[in-house]
Amino acid sequence: MLNLILTTLYFTMPGLISNMMPLFVRNKFKFLAYPIDFGYKIKNKRIFGDHKTFRGFIFGIMGAMFVSFLQFLVKDISFFSSISYIDYSLVNSLYLGFIFGFAALFGDAIESTVKRQIGIKPGKPFIPFDQLDYVFAIIIFAYLIKPMTWQMDLIFIIFGFLLHILVKIIGYHLKIRKSIW
Repeated sequence: MLNLILTTLYFTMPGLISNMMPLFVRNKFKFLAYPIDFGYKIKNKRIFGDHKTFRGFIFGIMGAMFVSFLQFLVKDISFFSSISYIDYSLVNSLYLGFIFGFAALFGDAIESTVKRQIGIKPGKPFIPFDQLDYVFAIIIFAYLIKPMTWQMDLIFIIFGFLLHILVKIIGYHLKIRKSIW
């Protein structure tokens, strides 16, 4: 069971990192802090809002690709090869990083659209969707690489939910976020 948990987390690590990256570059690279929805609206409500920026997307995907590149570099080390779910060749790793990085941010953006349309303001809790949007997107986008087993999906849902909460708490205590939610 431990090996399955490690394999799942290792495989999805680029997406997990991608989901965290916007938090850690929030107050940096202000020239990229332009909203990805360009201010457009649906039914007089912003599509994503000001907080979904090119900065977050760029650094989220770059963070995911960096992690997947590290997975390529350590692929021949016994421990990492024992928990590898795919062949971590350079091409596969960078593809995985891009796909999972995009998936995590795409899932979060879709959830933001739903929040805007039902009247929930940015930064306000929308439990459990805030914690699982990126998880379900990664599970779906994994089909472009190698679909996860149902056991891996379940593990990822549980750990993805818990890790999301942990990152929010850490961000709050590091004073990167104004509230835990």
